Amino acid sequence: GGGSFGVGNGGGGGGGVITSLADQRSRTKLAPGDVQKLLQFCLLALGDDSVREVAEADLLGMLLSLCSRSDYVTHFHPDKDVEYILSEVETRLVGGGQGSGAGAGGGGRHPTGSWLRVVDNSSKVFANLIYQLTISLGIGMHMHLASCFELVIKWSRSASALRQSQAANERCMPFIYSAATNLLTTHSEQCVPLMKQHGRHLLALAKKSFPYSTGQTRDAIIDYFSAHILVCEVAG
Repeated sequence: GGGSFGVGNGGGGGGGVITSLADQRSRTKLAPGDVQKLLQFCLLALGDDSVREVAEADLLGMLLSLCSRSDYVTHFHPDKDVEYILSEVETRLVGGGQGSGAGAGGGGRHPTGSWLRVVDNSSKVFANLIYQLTISLGIGMHMHLASCFELVIKWSRSASALRQSQAANERCMPFIYSAATNLLTTHSEQCVPLMKQHGRHLLALAKKSFPYSTGQTRDAIIDYFSAHILVCEVAG
């Protein structure tokens, strides 16, 4: 069997919420109905061009606050809400979406700093959503496994080709690899065919980035190496 590995906790035994997000989890307790209302507000607003122009990073920060708490994520619809969140995150992380081009040089709709906040919050939303579902709540991601890995692969290819800025890639890497690690360690058998198809590319980017990595990024890559080996063992 495989444990799970979380960024910043040295791996092993039950994963971990990314350390830098711990102080973002408010003690405020929202009622289930209010969680749903706030989630739907965030998702609808992120689909509104005029709202995104002035508050995209802040809306993603609000979404992050919801996704970083298991007592909130448990009230998400396991199909439509999760898929909607993954779609919004993918749009911003892999280019070709609402912020496409801005991350490459700060041009377009976003100033550079604003776009870095957008991709930073998006990667944290992704990592925390996966962590809360797979580790904290033990909810299977079978229905979303393919779309999650598609996001990870698209991001890794974009990062390898430097389609986003180097700064954006460096911010996203620990969170993307943390999400991949938790998926691999909680769905090892189901991930075997996905890793046979894409594992070489993920491993190559991790190996290329590791010598220059520090802190959370280094921890995330080490944990990914362990998860990669686990899936290889499961595959025989």
